[in-house]
Amino acid sequence: MTATTMTAPRATSTTSRVASGCLLAAAIVFAAAWYLVPVAGITDTHEIFRVMSDARTEMLLAAIFQLVASVLYVPAMVAIIRQGGAAFWRPAALVLAGTLGLATDAIDHILAYAMTAPGVDQDAQVEVMQFMQGPALMLIAPLIAAFFVGAGWLSVAYAKAGAISSWNPRLYLIALVVGGAGAVVAAATDIVDARTVGLIALWSVAAAQAWLALVIRPGSAPARHAR
Repeated sequence: MTATTMTAPRATSTTSRVASGCLLAAAIVFAAAWYLVPVAGITDTHEIFRVMSDARTEMLLAAIFQLVASVLYVPAMVAIIRQGGAAFWRPAALVLAGTLGLATDAIDHILAYAMTAPGVDQDAQVEVMQFMQGPALMLIAPLIAAFFVGAGWLSVAYAKAGAISSWNPRLYLIALVVGGAGAVVAAATDIVDARTVGLIALWSVAAAQAWLALVIRPGSAPARHAR
């Protein structure tokens, strides 16, 4: 299926309701999860422990929200795969693979919650945290990347089909630029902190997904004119 003949997936009522409702809920929960994460861009293990010790409840809630979002993405993507052609099921399948990365990252946050419990010898946990922030993170990084690449690809497919404005996939580009450039600025200056940069980038992704969810709901009008 070429870009010139591509059409949006047929809006059958049941599958469209599942795709739209679950994707919208997943995007909202995803955004809320990262709002609750108390720290970003910190690599010093002792500093991570210090910050997280004061926000253990938020970290646990964030991990739970991450798991809930991971679950919600599954029926949303399955519904899109059921009603779409190759141009849609391939990126949706990549998002499905990426949910494994989201869930694994949530478990990492739960581990951090346990490691900062009152009475735990944090000095004895330093090597474990360094491993989780280094080699272990590299193991799940491809899965996390699959989630974002797949979601951006899915938005591009819908934009090419004329079902949504091309500004929707551009939100992923905005997230990438903000995340990359913002991280450099946050590290070099006091203009902005790493957590704010991360939130802007991740909320841009969530906004793109919520927008797509509203477009694919039953009865929505295609945005073929929006380019």
